[in-house]
Amino acid sequence: MELAREARDLSPVGVLMIDLDSFKEVNDTYGHLIGDQILSEFANRLNESVRAYDLVGRYGGDEFMIVLPKCSIEQAINLANRVVDHIEAYPIETDAGPLEISASVGVTATAGDEHVQQDLLISRADQALYQAKKNTQKRVAFLPSSHSARYTDKIHPWFSRLVQTTFLT
Repeated sequence: MELAREARDLSPVGVLMIDLDSFKEVNDTYGHLIGDQILSEFANRLNESVRAYDLVGRYGGDEFMIVLPKCSIEQAINLANRVVDHIEAYPIETDAGPLEISASVGVTATAGDEHVQQDLLISRADQALYQAKKNTQKRVAFLPSSHSARYTDKIHPWFSRLVQTTFLT
């Protein structure tokens, strides 16, 4: 719904698709109850990492999506890196003891001057996530919408963590 509103108003909007790295191994090693504890704390950390009006939700399995209203491309990538830092900052306490987790993030955004269907934005964030997971884990990959591609040149020198950010075109 928020994606549709931003597209209708021609406001910029970012989408982050986030996946826990090696979550299947957690479930296989420690069981689904521990996996549920990880997912619950993971969701808490996502909510702590975003602005009050951003929307965080579980997309399915161990994938989460964050919708970033009125968010520029630079802000979306910056937030994705901040989310990864916050997730990895300290282990998650579980009944099996503390467990370290990491995540990969796919990012896309509109420039605010285009009509983009929400399914396309979600698909592009998912494609970027696939690239992040394919390259290595603990990565942020960015796939711009058609009009926002022009901003990628400005982003390159802007990030101190550029090594962990992949730009896709």
